[in-house]
Parts: sequence; C-alpha cells; structure tokens
Amino acid sequence: MSRPSIGRLSAALIALLALVTLVGLLLVRMGSAPAPLSNPPPGSTPVEAGYAEPAELIESNAPYLRAVHWFGDAWPVNFWNTDIESRARQDFQKIIDDGFNTVVFLVPWPGFAPDPHAGTLDNDRVERLVGLMTLADDLGLKTILRVSYAWDGMDDVSGQRLLSLWQDESFYRGWLDHLEALWVAVHELPGFQFGFFSWEDLWAATSLVEADEATRASAAQTTGFADWLLADIDPARREALFGRSFDNAGDVVLPQRREPAFELYMQFISQAWVNRFFLPAQERFPQLSMEIRIDSDPIFDGDELIGWFHHYDAWNLPGGEWVTLYWSPAMGGVNQGETLEAEEAARRLEGWLEQVARHAGPRQIFIGQFLAEDFTPGYELNGRLARERVGEFLELAQPILAAGTGGYGLWTWTDYGHDLIGNPEFFVGLDGWERSQSGVQLDGAEVLLSPDGWLSFSGHRWMYHAPGGPESARLCVRGRPIDNADEAVLRIYQGVSPDSQRHLLEQLVFSADGDGEQCIEHDAEALTFWLVAESAIRVERVNSIGFVQKSGMRETDFSLKAVAQDYRSLNAGLKFQPDLGRPLFEDGWMGRFWLQQVSIEGLERPVLELKTAQPSDWPVEVELAVAVDGQSLGSIACLPDGHHEFAINGQGREAIAILLESSQTHRPLPDQRDLGCRIDWSIRDMHTGEGAESARQ
Repeated sequence: MSRPSIGRLSAALIALLALVTLVGLLLVRMGSAPAPLSNPPPGSTPVEAGYAEPAELIESNAPYLRAVHWFGDAWPVNFWNTDIESRARQDFQKIIDDGFNTVVFLVPWPGFAPDPHAGTLDNDRVERLVGLMTLADDLGLKTILRVSYAWDGMDDVSGQRLLSLWQDESFYRGWLDHLEALWVAVHELPGFQFGFFSWEDLWAATSLVEADEATRASAAQTTGFADWLLADIDPARREALFGRSFDNAGDVVLPQRREPAFELYMQFISQAWVNRFFLPAQERFPQLSMEIRIDSDPIFDGDELIGWFHHYDAWNLPGGEWVTLYWSPAMGGVNQGETLEAEEAARRLEGWLEQVARHAGPRQIFIGQFLAEDFTPGYELNGRLARERVGEFLELAQPILAAGTGGYGLWTWTDYGHDLIGNPEFFVGLDGWERSQSGVQLDGAEVLLSPDGWLSFSGHRWMYHAPGGPESARLCVRGRPIDNADEAVLRIYQGVSPDSQRHLLEQLVFSADGDGEQCIEHDAEALTFWLVAESAIRVERVNSIGFVQKSGMRETDFSLKAVAQDYRSLNAGLKFQPDLGRPLFEDGWMGRFWLQQVSIEGLERPVLELKTAQPSDWPVEVELAVAVDGQSLGSIACLPDGHHEFAINGQGREAIAILLESSQTHRPLPDQRDLGCRIDWSIRDMHTGEGAESARQ
C-alpha cells in the first residue's frame, strides 16, 4: 500500500520528532539500553525456576565470536568521514593482541545510500568497507556488520528517514534495496559472519504519540496501525483499552503515551519489527539478525503505572541463525543510583540470557553491545558496578557467556569523544564547512588558510548525542605553520548563528616545533564558529568534543586501561560457541521451544514418540510444531494424555535434532515460568522396539 510522504507533515512536527525522538530515545543510546523506569527482572534464576542445566557445558566446534566495535580514532557518527584506513592495520593487530577475533563495522544507511528512495550505494564507501573487511580477514579477524545504522555526520535528516520508513513506500523500498545491494557487495568475503540491524533504527514511529490529535489521526492511517488494529485485535480488547469503539479505520487515532491503549501501539510496533522489516530484509540479506529490544515499556493510565509491555514476540526471528541483543548491568534493576556488586550483575546477565533463550528459539545469542561499564550522560541514576568490581564481574561472567552466548561485542574497544563535526579531517573535502571566497585551498585532506581566510561550521547542541546536550565542549584544532614560518596564529570566533555578531573566543598560536594541537573550552549553547587565519596555516583536523564515552578497555589514545587485562582473561576463556540444545524444565515442561539432539545409530526405522500432559483447566490452547533436522513433521495439539508418533527417515544419519515450538505459552502464577507443553518423549525402532539414547552433541 502506498503511503503519504513524510514531507506532508508540518515543520513543527519534524522539529518535535528531531528533539523528542532522536535526542530522547535514539541518540543517547549509542551503546546503552537503560529503561525509563525500573525494569521488571527478566525472570527467575535457574534455581528458582528449576531450569534443567546440562551437567557440563557442551561446546560446538564453531569459534566463539569475541568482537569489538571499531571506529578508528573518531566516533560512530563520523568515523567514515575520517582516514580510518591509515590506522586500521595497527588497530586490528592490537585488537588481536587483546584476545578478540572479530571486528564489528557500523554501516550507516544515510552514508552508504545517499538517496533514501533508491538502493544505489556509494561506490567509494563500499570499496572502503570491502577493503577493511578484506584486511581484517588477512590478519585473521572475522567481521560482522551492523547494517541500517541511522547516523552519519554528513547527513542531518536521519530522523526524517527513520520516520518515513514507516510512512512512505519509496523509503521502505529504498531501505530494502540498499540492504540487497550491500549483501551483493560483502557476502562472499571469507571472514564475513552475519549482519544485523537494530530495533533502535525503527523506534522513531513511537514519537508520533507525542503529536497533536490531528497528526495522530493521520499517522494511524499512514503507519498502518488503524488497519492492523481492526484486522488483528479483538473488538472487546480494543474497546477496553481505548475506552471507545471504532466503526472503521478512519476513526482510529494513535494513543498517547500515557493512555492504556499505548500497549496496543507497542504490540503493533513489536510485530512490525519482525513481519514488516526483518523478514523482508532477510530475503534481501540472508545472513541477517536483528538486535531485539529487551527493555520492557511501561504502560500508564494517566499517572498510574498499570503494567509493562514485553517485546517477546519480536525475540523469535524466523530463519535467523543469530539473535542479537544489548546488555548493561542496569537492566532489571531499580536504577536509583545504586552501586552493584559483581555477583548481582552476573545474576542479572544470566537471567536475561535465560529469558531470551526461552523466547528466541534455537539460535545463537550475540550480545552486540556488551557494556560492563556505561557512562551515558542523562543516565547517571542507572545502577553501575564500582570500577574496582568490573574485573570480578568479568570473571563471573565468563562461564555465563560461554554457556549462553555464541559471541559478544564490546561497546566499545576504546573510549571515544562525541564530536559535533561531521567532517573533522576534511576527508570528504570541505563538505559540511562554510568557507571564505578566497584564502582557502584544499591540499589532499588538509586545508591551507592564507591570512584572513576562514572556515566556519554550525551545529546544534543535540548533535553531541546527549539528553539536552552538554553545557560546554572542547574545541581542538590540529595545525602547523607553512611557508617556513616559526609560528602561525588562528583566531577562533563564536556566535549563536551564521548571521549573528561574532566575538573573539581565543587566539591560538601554533609553533613549528610544537605538538600541533591546541584546545579551548567553549559554551555549547552557541554553536557557530569561525576559524580565521591571522597568518598562513595548515589545518589538519578540527574536533568539538561534548564529552567522552568511557566504556572501552583502552583510552582515547589507545593506551591500555587497568581493566584491559580482565577483558583479555575473559577472552581467553571463550573459545567455542555452545551447543544450541534447549532442555526441558526438571518437571518435564518445555518453554516456547525444546531442542534435543539424539543419537539414532543402529535404528533402521526410527520413530519419534511424543506424549503430552496438560492440566484440564489450562487457559490456552497450545499447538506444537514438530520438526527434525529443520524439516517439518507437522503440528499436534498439547492435550491431557496426548499421544503421537512420527516416522523418521534415518537413512545415512547417526543423530537427529528434534525441535518443538509452542504456539503460545502461559505463566501460571505463582510459577514464574513461561510454559508451553508438558511432554515425555522417546525414540525407538519401529520393528525391534529398541530405544535410542539422548546425545547432546
């Protein structure tokens, strides 16, 4: 269905989206996932839930993916506009020295596909990406791509793209086409593992609930929410949550955030992540995963908190080999500024992984953003590990990660500064810069300024990607004199807009024998600057850093932190991906999935026998999809005293993998488990009656 363009929305709404959605919801989430309120714990611990842990860790022969996100000496928003190639080899070698075997590259949709309506990729960007992936492979590093990343320093309308993806068919097709073109470019590279996109890139549609009623009424149609609501949701439930009935789709208005019906909008968004985005994207980019949202969203009735919405439906990625998530110790806590003990952080990690495994099915889990430490501005009340406890936590986390995940990605390898300037090294010429008509000459990736020649840049406080923006920032200029001069002088002016009266902020002196970099503090409120040459100078780099994200194992200068040895020890213990078996609970109940590998050696005509047992007053009707080695054998009803047999083609097989998937689960309070069906099973020979042994391999 063709949808109206976002261009029809008012400028006021677009401004609202930029400030509310992008700053408040996306931009601050460069590497953390704090909840807006205290998040409910992910579930019981293994002991409390009676989870049937295997007697020993069963490993596959696939290497564990020990990964880092790498941005050179820039940051996620602008690193593609810097000379990352010049330091890639030395950085990759250091990454290997730190015990990692995989590097994650962010691939921004705006930077790689300049036209959002088309899938045509920027050839230069693609060549650079392929070159870096090839270099990584040559050095022994595997590669993972975070595709559809939303932010690129040279694109200031990313927010419009993100919302248009929900409302404009041409943006949607362009998004899919660019993923297909990217797949063609990278899928044959030997070290490539998989790609993933994030729910974050699809969160902008939630900002529409903050708009006025007329806009929410229009958005209910353009996003498809109205049609979904009337087609998929029981009328009684609609009326109960909205407090009214609807005669047709045209009557539907998006609920506001503090209305009970916001639960339905969350359900619509969550289902769309998989059905509308993941599955079509996977057809274009087969080795695809999605970073799932494991935060739960609060549901209000006015000021009263009445419940939480869990995005469980979006955790099961049909056809995906990997499910990706993010994690920090704050998740599942009260988040009131508490300091966490290492044992509590480890318990939370284990609980989240068990919860995801029960809903995500037989897929390896990749923690795409692993933050033992998280210092994102605006989230100071999040529960955090004491710095002296991080090493202890990593030691406790090692067996948990080994048993429950196939890989993790450290966010991030190094600390990095949040930079206002999209083109800090002039790597893409003078794009993003204003300049005087004379006195400015581009020399490779450097700028020569003659006396009175000037450069200027403008930005917005939110471009530092912090809630409300920093109060002050640090402007650094790297330069040196030219024409054999002993020194060069550069005047820095600041104003509130390009047309405003400017004032002298500082006069910087660069000597021929100096280190080449001068820095000054400046007010982050007024963000237009002029760099005016008093004498001839060569400018190599300009940064305006709002704050430094200190979540890495190395400093911004790439020197090792004290915690680096703890990460190296963690990596040394993570060798292979675990077996994907999903055991039954101790009392025979399965969750959403059950996966068991069984030896059938010596059985000529193997038969799978399944018996079901369920209380007669069970409130949900459960269907079990049965598959062996990925081939469907059909579905059965989970009934009291149910009995079913399936003949299996055992020719040429020594073992089989049995997978059961429950159509739905139920949590019978006070039991804290999500239960699918209670089963008993066996494998026997049709003729001899001889049984098989369970063999987790």
